[in-house]
Amino acid sequence: MGYRLGVRKSGSGCAWTEGDVARTVNSMAPRSHSRGRKTRRRTADHHHRPEIQRVFFVGAGLSAGMLYPVGSTLMLDLVQYLRGERTPRLAKGRRVSNSLRKDPANRTRAAEMIDVVGQVLQRYFAVNLDEMGQIDVAEFFSIAHTLAESPALFADGSTQHGVGVDGIPSATSLFRDLSAVTRSYFYDLGRLAGNAPADIHSLVRSIRPGQDVVINFNWDEELDFELDAQTAGLGYMLQAASADGNALMLKPHGSIGWYDVKQGIANAGAYFIADEDGRVPRALRRIVAYPENETPFDLDWVVPPRRRHSLFECPPVITPPTFSKRFDFREQQFIWQDVVSVCRQARDFVFLGYSLPRDDFLTRAAIRSALHDSERRKHVRCLLVDLTFDDKRANFESVFGQGLSHRHHFLKWRFGTRDPSFGEKLEAALENAHVPE
Repeated sequence: MGYRLGVRKSGSGCAWTEGDVARTVNSMAPRSHSRGRKTRRRTADHHHRPEIQRVFFVGAGLSAGMLYPVGSTLMLDLVQYLRGERTPRLAKGRRVSNSLRKDPANRTRAAEMIDVVGQVLQRYFAVNLDEMGQIDVAEFFSIAHTLAESPALFADGSTQHGVGVDGIPSATSLFRDLSAVTRSYFYDLGRLAGNAPADIHSLVRSIRPGQDVVINFNWDEELDFELDAQTAGLGYMLQAASADGNALMLKPHGSIGWYDVKQGIANAGAYFIADEDGRVPRALRRIVAYPENETPFDLDWVVPPRRRHSLFECPPVITPPTFSKRFDFREQQFIWQDVVSVCRQARDFVFLGYSLPRDDFLTRAAIRSALHDSERRKHVRCLLVDLTFDDKRANFESVFGQGLSHRHHFLKWRFGTRDPSFGEKLEAALENAHVPE
């Protein structure tokens, strides 16, 4: 059993009180598994702690096998999506339309957003829109986030302040707007996705709930759906994992399916991701998710005709993949705490399309904490699954130490293949992936 969430917004400012949550939490019947739906299961023993053995780090390389863009192409994709152009990924699904541009008001706002993106590119990156492909998503989202939180850092008399969600887009609203656009774009990509590719399906089948943990740095939910369908349920925080079959996926950078409770989410089956976590008092829980692969409904319009939130006014809880982590909610802090905790317990570290970049300081520190004990280090294994190794070797050796080799610590793979033996090949490669002492 889980909980149904119904949190009422009060007034245009979406004011929220602790009593609102306490009075509106009701039980919800379990849902069956299906593509595009996440289910949850009550854990039987909150005091049980799984014995973590393996940690799978998931990066953009894996999601690329399910149509999603990598960091170097996302910004270009988003601009094309705002313009109503066919992105390389949407072009593969001729019957899927651009959901963002169905509403004429959204098309107007999209055009205004493109102007803002162009201004930010010229002012802070010294490039124009035609050169957008040169800009990495981490750098652009970091600047957008800084402009939103600390606009005075770039104040020169031209930055517009105090713009509301219904106002004209500006540099200070760009991060919020881009987050919402990313959600809509990924939602459209998700509608194209059928069953997971055979290799990813075999990977998920090899994951052992209670012993394996997935640390997913991607914003999309494709792997969430697939992992949930193959297990008894999916938890997003450590205390949601137990021996009764729940899988654990930690998402340090957030998800397109997560929202702030203050936004008034009315989708069926909405729940707090910290429902199973006693570290976050119920009155302080903020991040909400829901099972279906759909855009959010507005709680103020739960009776017919039901109204979806404007695709711009309800951005998801996502964090730029940068060294400067910002934790707006307690759940985010505990998720990172859980990352450190599972790394300290694990013996095997498997990197799936994730290059362990130098500026991901927290992740690197979490792994180093596991290697601090020289006795445990003797049993540690490290395996990178990707297309190339030599260009990433330095990243891994700066954490695991010198001596990592192409032969023992690398499995060349392009995610998205029809090879159902991937899980077995990964297991075999991991056997010889011991870290040199």
